[in-house]
Amino acid sequence: MGLWDYGSRLVSGLSGAGAGAKTGTGQSQSGKGLIAEANPMLGHAQTIYSVLAPTQKPDYDPVRYKRYVLLTTDGGTISVDVAEPELQDAWRDDAGVEHEHADGHSKTKTDENRPTVVIAHGLTGGSHESYVRHLISHLVTPSPQRPASKLYRCAVINFRGCANTPVTSRQLYSAMKTADYASGLSWIRNQWPDSVCVGVGFSLGANVVSRYLGEWGDQAQLWGAAVLAAPFDTLAGSHSLESGLLGPIYSKAMCNNLSALARAHKDTLSLDKSLRPALRHLLGPPTDQTDQLDRERHQKRGTLKWVDDTVTRLVGGHQQPFGLFPFESSHAYYSNAGALSVLKHVARPLLVLNADDDPIVAPESVKGVRQVIGLDAEQDVHQDGSARERGNANIILCTTRGGGHLGWWQGNRNPTRWLAKPVGEFVDAMVKGAQDVLASADDALEHSAGPAQKRRTKQVAIEAELLGCELLPAWDVQAESETEEEDARGTESGDKFKRGTQNADNTTTSAKAAALAPVKGGRHAWLLSPVLPLPKGDAIAHDQLLHPSMSSRYSGPAKGQGEILKSFMTVDEEKVEIGYCLLPDHSNVAGAGSIFRGGVDTPGSKESGGAASGSGTIRGL
Repeated sequence: MGLWDYGSRLVSGLSGAGAGAKTGTGQSQSGKGLIAEANPMLGHAQTIYSVLAPTQKPDYDPVRYKRYVLLTTDGGTISVDVAEPELQDAWRDDAGVEHEHADGHSKTKTDENRPTVVIAHGLTGGSHESYVRHLISHLVTPSPQRPASKLYRCAVINFRGCANTPVTSRQLYSAMKTADYASGLSWIRNQWPDSVCVGVGFSLGANVVSRYLGEWGDQAQLWGAAVLAAPFDTLAGSHSLESGLLGPIYSKAMCNNLSALARAHKDTLSLDKSLRPALRHLLGPPTDQTDQLDRERHQKRGTLKWVDDTVTRLVGGHQQPFGLFPFESSHAYYSNAGALSVLKHVARPLLVLNADDDPIVAPESVKGVRQVIGLDAEQDVHQDGSARERGNANIILCTTRGGGHLGWWQGNRNPTRWLAKPVGEFVDAMVKGAQDVLASADDALEHSAGPAQKRRTKQVAIEAELLGCELLPAWDVQAESETEEEDARGTESGDKFKRGTQNADNTTTSAKAAALAPVKGGRHAWLLSPVLPLPKGDAIAHDQLLHPSMSSRYSGPAKGQGEILKSFMTVDEEKVEIGYCLLPDHSNVAGAGSIFRGGVDTPGSKESGGAASGSGTIRGL
């Protein structure tokens, strides 16, 4: 039995939505109750309820995590929040307890080879999100339906700047950046080398996971993945959000979410002087100059497209030769970001779950997947008259009747999400298939049904400087340039901002006494050792390492004179943008080593990257 044979059995579980599910075969499975698509506003209702539902409260689907913090090859910081069954309140001693972990929680005999679900969250989300906790609580908590022997480890890879994770480089994240997910996955596979890894992605994270599988093909380090509400066609999605009755409302909310994230990290991003014009444009009040620029670029202030055109296209990922950033425009970014262009290369089982009334994901996304898997093409015929399969057979598309965006609610009173059950069944199927393949595989041969052999890596000696968060100087968005030198660069970088290129400045000016925006507790880790090879010629380092001393307002110790962490970074030998250095708990970066309750007490300083908050922001997208 093939690995996909296990996964294909779960499709019947999707009818639990109560409104049926249209599967990748083009058939429809009817459930009980009214057809959700009868009222076109129900998709909006499910989406909005996701924001207002009591499940946003942390006592719903409670999950306990342990935080691990990784430094990446370009000096960025990501966090991985890991939920083990033993950490949960519902854990009981009848689960085969063997001894105690160093951090105090019980360890079972299956700890090391326990399967791991590797999760990517949605836009400005994190491990605290209700849809993430809904799935994880189902997979880590024993119940009559899920005995202790079928519990999993769940690891949420928080994007840069999300879930109280600081930004320490000039990069944020985007729908097309897979390097951080791959780096987190590399750490997970090294931490638990015998663990079967299955991916799950939500919304923006669903596109990231799908792109990862497509970009890596048969070298992917996952056995399979499930992606929910993925915006596969980001260009069509942008058009959809800028039109219609409620689309602009969602667009404005997502713009506010991303703007709040950029505001939380402006002090770091502004260390690269070439980004300051874009940050002023995004975060400052409108001026005649910015209004003129918006008109020239055909942008409407306060929309998702506007914030992507202003900032995301510049800081959403690596520059060449490691990535495609910066882009000339949001249109160019959207044309490249969607996973549709790489789905044909997916070589692992991929379950695609979308609702037919999702008000944020454009219908073109589902249509595109249908074309990739060959559903909308005429079938070739074998000589015996049977149909020859066309398209990518590794992908199965399930389109539910109703569900909104990351909603999928059921019940009239106190509705609950139903998505954990079918996604859990998919994970079960992948794990069962993987275990069967591994049990029957010849150890001397590399099996083709699962992920490729673990990537070859090298150890690179590095130094990082640990500085208190309060030593990062505050940057005033509305203030004039501090020096004539910066005025000159501001004009130059402003021109380059329009063209979509950067020229970061590496000059460290003399430290000046200045008012700082103190952040109590916590530290940042600033990478001092270049790991990525610097581009040659004028293509200056977008990957240049940032440090607070690059600000004229810096008043801390001279660069390299603070507490120095000497360690090693594990770097992929072929893709050097993929790599990590696990920061020790005593680094006190983003709450490294903390055990916490998801949605209640996420560790790390909120000023270093909390959940999007403020006027007009919406959680759960």
